[in-house]
Amino acid sequence: RQLYESDDNKDCLADEGCRFAVGLTLLCLTPLLICWNEHQFVRLENLYNAARRVVRDISSSTTPSKTIDGEFVCINGRLQGETTLYDNLFPMVKVDNALLLFREIEILQYVQIQKKDNYRLEEQWCRTPQVDPSHFKDKKNVNGNWALFSDPNQIVSTGRTLNGAPIEFGDNLKTFRANNPFVGAFRIPDALMDEIFQGERHVHRLGELELIRASQGKLEAYKPGRFQNMQSQELVMEGVYGCHVGRRDHSFVYDGNEETIGTIRMKWHYVKPQDITVAAEAVSPGRPSAMEYGSISRNIHEPNAMREMIWNDLETGFSAGKGGDGNKMALLPESERCTTCDHWTVTPYAVMGQTGCLPPYGEEFLGHLWLYAPDSIASWDLFNRAFRASARCLWKVRGLSYILLFFGWCLVFEPISNIFRGTLLQSLLSLTFAVFAFVLATTCCVSWTALSRITARPIQSILIIATVWAVTLEIVHLLPNDD
Repeated sequence: RQLYESDDNKDCLADEGCRFAVGLTLLCLTPLLICWNEHQFVRLENLYNAARRVVRDISSSTTPSKTIDGEFVCINGRLQGETTLYDNLFPMVKVDNALLLFREIEILQYVQIQKKDNYRLEEQWCRTPQVDPSHFKDKKNVNGNWALFSDPNQIVSTGRTLNGAPIEFGDNLKTFRANNPFVGAFRIPDALMDEIFQGERHVHRLGELELIRASQGKLEAYKPGRFQNMQSQELVMEGVYGCHVGRRDHSFVYDGNEETIGTIRMKWHYVKPQDITVAAEAVSPGRPSAMEYGSISRNIHEPNAMREMIWNDLETGFSAGKGGDGNKMALLPESERCTTCDHWTVTPYAVMGQTGCLPPYGEEFLGHLWLYAPDSIASWDLFNRAFRASARCLWKVRGLSYILLFFGWCLVFEPISNIFRGTLLQSLLSLTFAVFAFVLATTCCVSWTALSRITARPIQSILIIATVWAVTLEIVHLLPNDD
């Protein structure tokens, strides 16, 4: 009995030690999350404020004046330029009067799930084929009824026939486009179209995902009733097609069996003409611009460097220094080089803003920016939406940070209350430490938040830190008197 009790005590001590270590880790790492979150919000806030001061609302229905070339303009109106779009691999997929047509493909395959030392295989729909399942613990009949040729991004067979049609996988959808989508006199570049209608697939920065989710244009699912020449229409439901591709003529083959490993599933969505609002730099016909560079994610941090990059692209091909080594030149893909257009178009605007919070003030490059939203709205409403989206993201991460700090303090205090395990005193101590954890988590969260903004708002931050610590010390001083 004594041996069992000794083993139990050792296990309890080890478990409490692990909990204490986890608590300390949370208390050490959460301030980094708070500082990162506040820095991202301040950066976007400065960017939006600087851009809002120079934005100019213009009418998209009239021919633009040369005077707006290079300015940050806000245009709104009907996104048009529609045409009849086909899927070149599946010509029966046809949408009239569309701007974009997306094809998304998934494959049913085994995925290895590991929990500690246990392994199991689970069927999942995946956007990327499992090229090499040889690392699976159980290799018997794993993903064995479909084959891949040399290119891992192209699946050419489902195992039912050796003759296959190439199908693209991955996060990037296969996109079919109308030639020249436009709003009034302005052509909308492909990069902006992708962000408006599939932004979450193209932009993976937390600070902008909230804005993108709130600004997405309207997508419509391709309805099965529009399919032509399908023998089994009842097998096609809600735009999801459990079909097998295996003929050289790129036609559908459906054998009527249940879904098995290797089954390919396809979805189509399309974009119809709709009202949108865009704020971006106006580019006159023939002027080179980096319209394919997307939003503020690029690593070109100076307007002069951007201009030099554009002219290098026109003369000798694009090359720009990447990373910390200025002598190392990197050639970007053709789709990411600058372009010229025969019409008025838009490109991300290089926003310049004030440096520092105290005089003497300077000016610095804050980032490249374009904003967009569904519906026709004014520029002030567009920026209000951007600020609200940034604030939502800010408060979500603040809430997460507070929860992590609270649990961190609870885990740190837990070993003390466990000394009196099984007694009434343990319950009283647990309740007391929960109150302490709440107070300390609130204090630390507010203090680190204010400290993160001390360079942007020094006086406000100092007052907040002093106030919150004064209140905390007063609460701690009063607690023993209550007991």
